[in-house]
Amino acid sequence: MEQKLPYLNFDNYVLRMPLLPVDHFLKLTAGKEVSDENIKKQFENPVVKEAVFLASPVLYREIEKWVSGNSKDPKEIQKIRLSFLKYLTRMASRSTPFGLFAGCGLGTFAEENAIRNADYTQNKRHTRLDMNFVGALNQSFTTNPSIREQLRYYPNSSLYFIGDHIRYVECLYKNGNRIHHLIEIEGSDYIRDCLKQAQTGVLKSVLAEALVSDEITEAEATEFIDELIDNQILVSEMELSVSGTEFIGQTLNILKKIKGAETLVSLLEEVAAKIDALDHTLGNDPERYHDLIETLRRFEIPFDEKFIFQTDMFLNASRNVLAQEVTVPLKKAITVLNRITPKNENQQLQQFMEKFRQRYEDREVPLSLVLDNELGIGYPVNNYKGGINTLLHNIRVPNVGTQKRKEVRWTALDSILYRKMQEARENKSAVIRIEEADLKGTEAGWDDLPDTFSVVAEVVKGEKEEQLVIRSVGGSGAANLMGRFCLGDPEMDKHARTIIRAEEELNPDKLVSEIIHLPENRVGNVLMRPDFRQFEIPYLATSGKPTENQLPITDLYVSVKSGRIVVRSRKHNKEVLPRLTNAHNYSHNSLPVYHFLCDLQAQGKRGGLYLNWGVHRDESNFLPRVEYENVILSKAKWKVLGNEFEKLKTIDTISGLADVTQWRDERKIPQYVFLVEGDNKLLLNLENLTSFQMLVSAVAKKSVFELEEFLGTDATLVGGNETEYFANEFIFSFFKTRS
Repeated sequence: MEQKLPYLNFDNYVLRMPLLPVDHFLKLTAGKEVSDENIKKQFENPVVKEAVFLASPVLYREIEKWVSGNSKDPKEIQKIRLSFLKYLTRMASRSTPFGLFAGCGLGTFAEENAIRNADYTQNKRHTRLDMNFVGALNQSFTTNPSIREQLRYYPNSSLYFIGDHIRYVECLYKNGNRIHHLIEIEGSDYIRDCLKQAQTGVLKSVLAEALVSDEITEAEATEFIDELIDNQILVSEMELSVSGTEFIGQTLNILKKIKGAETLVSLLEEVAAKIDALDHTLGNDPERYHDLIETLRRFEIPFDEKFIFQTDMFLNASRNVLAQEVTVPLKKAITVLNRITPKNENQQLQQFMEKFRQRYEDREVPLSLVLDNELGIGYPVNNYKGGINTLLHNIRVPNVGTQKRKEVRWTALDSILYRKMQEARENKSAVIRIEEADLKGTEAGWDDLPDTFSVVAEVVKGEKEEQLVIRSVGGSGAANLMGRFCLGDPEMDKHARTIIRAEEELNPDKLVSEIIHLPENRVGNVLMRPDFRQFEIPYLATSGKPTENQLPITDLYVSVKSGRIVVRSRKHNKEVLPRLTNAHNYSHNSLPVYHFLCDLQAQGKRGGLYLNWGVHRDESNFLPRVEYENVILSKAKWKVLGNEFEKLKTIDTISGLADVTQWRDERKIPQYVFLVEGDNKLLLNLENLTSFQMLVSAVAKKSVFELEEFLGTDATLVGGNETEYFANEFIFSFFKTRS
């Protein structure tokens, strides 16, 4: 018998929405082309100007030159106008938050659907220094001799002992990027004593004084401590953090305790005041940013003007409520997707478990040793490549004998979709509908879903009523998608903490702990969030928690029990459940410890619930829309090969649009579609030459690309002033009920 959905939704949801209404794009591209005058006119809008400046100061300056008549090269002008149009399109069609292009806000379930966005110039905003600049400023502070003498120092959070040797990860900077190296040094009693003394933070002078003896002079002791600091065996309290107070607040708290730092404190407070002043308005003159940049130059450090400010926008909706009834079709869709999503295990965790059993059997082993790529198993298993010989790095090796045979696994869902697609072709329909009869014999299983998860959905206008479009279902935790916005919006922060408390209540006998790690400076813009949880696992980043609430990697031990990987805190003698409460795509080129702890979030869980097109995605050049009752599970998609599109790339006149129309008629592609590139989507009007040229520019070097139907040409419940309406995304969050 099928189990009832054992999840309930939280009382709040998150609404995400672009800066400009959809009809702004529709009006802009309503003619056969967008004139230069019309595009230039958009630059008169102060909010648009500020949004473009924050996104790309370089493009902003190029647009300024073009608008003022100082750009003469036709090719450069075409590049500028298409780039600006792309930004304008993004501001009116894509809901994913990005600078001032799109923002988010908290909504509440009530008795009615009523969402009205106030004048977008009244939206709230939160600006902070970009983490790329923060990293450079932090380096300048920590290498300042006067400041260095007065900072407290701690052991490197990646440090661990292997017999008489010490291993740790050293961070080096190359072209502003953090490069990590595993370092091994021979241990000594002196180093061990220093590390022990530094556990709770200690001044450099205190460490040096403890070393002074009949054999060691004060100068020698100081030089020794300097070497430990220079080689990052000891790190200062000013090490970057991605949890808690933002950088300016963190740094001011430290600098105010340091003698002789009054000038730096005053300058940093001046910067903070100017940033705060910017956040009082949308539509600031970019000259105010130039003034702030000149203030930052007084720190006398090199920086890239492209990476100075990070801004988030929050919606100032006059009304933002949804009827609870909207969750009824949502829950049905979740159940259907559950029934058709295959069971899957994280293969990297599975390989790790097998390797662990072979090597360690039933033993419990220090996490740092297990994940050592040379002495332990590493992670992912067999992924360690060692150093790269630069002499061979750029040599191309012919692809001889490496072509693999493609294996196809045909599932029950593939059969259903195949039959439905055949019926759709016969009926000349672009829509297929999944019925309950199609799912006979399938059951929903809920044991392999996380304690909390999110559903991202869009509301569009259907033929008879509004429809939900499912974007995604899943995530290791429901607070992940809002983590980085919580420092700028107290309501969002409160909602995230409600979700996190629910996760902790469902695991009362375990330590649900936040992973604190900064892999790259600019990634910190995504990673920065409040200190949500009682416990944190710091790894190459500072934790603001008291020592008793930090779980260093030397405190963590790993074992495999009952088919599960178990991480235990030796200090607390409890199992640790690592969590990363943000949307960082952590698996790319990450350190073993970080990758492993993040992957553990999904142990024994399905990565998400979705409609998987399987073999049809590769073999079909058209995938119809898929609906279940009044919910769209997947939008219609067209795969376009370069050879069929080659002739259309040369079109540069309005008369050439006839060829585009003929191609569209043959492929049954509608006027408005998205160009899909990974997570990015660009809205196109294929009956407008300028918009079509934007497509040509984007796919110029592609052999294949994907288009997706756009369903936002009719007004939805997300409205603005008068007849305006907005593209939208809702994040609905669910939690597991106690059994």
